[in-house]
Amino acid sequence: MESIRYVQKQGMDEAAKLADLTFRKEGHQPMADAFPLIFSGAYASSVGMYVDDKLVSFMGLVPSQMKIGAAVIPCFSLGSVCTDIHFRGKGYAGLLLDRVFEHIEASQGSLLLVSGDRSLYTRRGCVYFGSVYRYKLTREQAYRLPSLVEAGATIREAEERDRLVRQQLADSSQVRFERGLLERAVLEQARAQASLAKLEQRIFVVEREGVVEAFITLGIRGPLHTDASPMVIDWGGKEDVVAAALGTLITDLSLPELRLAVPWQETGLLAQLKSFPFVKGMNQGTVKLVNPVRFWNQLLPYLETRDEDALAHIDVNEVKGEDKVELTVAGVRYVIPTTAFASLLFNPDPDVAPELGSSPWLNKLLPIPLPYTAGLNFI
Repeated sequence: MESIRYVQKQGMDEAAKLADLTFRKEGHQPMADAFPLIFSGAYASSVGMYVDDKLVSFMGLVPSQMKIGAAVIPCFSLGSVCTDIHFRGKGYAGLLLDRVFEHIEASQGSLLLVSGDRSLYTRRGCVYFGSVYRYKLTREQAYRLPSLVEAGATIREAEERDRLVRQQLADSSQVRFERGLLERAVLEQARAQASLAKLEQRIFVVEREGVVEAFITLGIRGPLHTDASPMVIDWGGKEDVVAAALGTLITDLSLPELRLAVPWQETGLLAQLKSFPFVKGMNQGTVKLVNPVRFWNQLLPYLETRDEDALAHIDVNEVKGEDKVELTVAGVRYVIPTTAFASLLFNPDPDVAPELGSSPWLNKLLPIPLPYTAGLNFI
């Protein structure tokens, strides 16, 4: 007998074992340790397909709040999607995904961030999104970054006494996932991104005259064999200090290179890196507007600070019974697919009609910045 259920705390061990069989190889830490927001059972939003009381397919679903300027967006992240090898090809994942959408709608959420980009997701309205500048900083380039010594600053490994100030620095970002002290501590301890690449995670702080001005979380090579390059997982604080710290860490830790992804809205850090080569791509994974009208309304506090006059010329309404949006701009009505509306909202070069992409009213408000999804909050 088949049934779809929310996976409760007591069922998470079975879910974690299925995920380990699907994703983990020698040297990887268990999925339950790497993704505690899914497998701790603290949230009962993850869904599973059961056949005769055996969990055969699973989707990890985690609720969160995203801060975009003055707006707070209720959203969900989807990851650890897996199906028992003996039960694949039966359409279970699609049925679970439909239940995920229903749960988000019932929860008054509007946005789903998906760690993957399989056709399972793109067929159901998930799209690529955002713009991210990816750097590979080398030891030879490090001297071109600002100097910590000249700035009178020093760098050291973070200690427990730095936790509160690191939280304050993280919270100063205008576009971020909302994380309290406990959630940040749990995610840092989980080391999801670092462990996936078999890297060792280390956190550093930069201080000047006894005041911590920035922090950087790195994944660097440790005792486990890996071909993965060292990476920046998380950072916060003054952009010039962060840039200077990158150069110092590359030199002091003898890193051959350091990978860094910077979303388009982080203009301060991008300015510090303007002389360095980069590869421009999109954010990690895909995104789905589960309820586009609700998302627009939730976004209004941010949009009002951008340009109230432009906002007054735009109206967004649902098209009942269809996966489309009615968008009115300066009195002109457009009916477009929800996927096109998502592209218009989140992409600097949206896949929409030229008159929408070049609209002066829309261009005063869009694109909407979203945080980088492959950092500390990776699901």
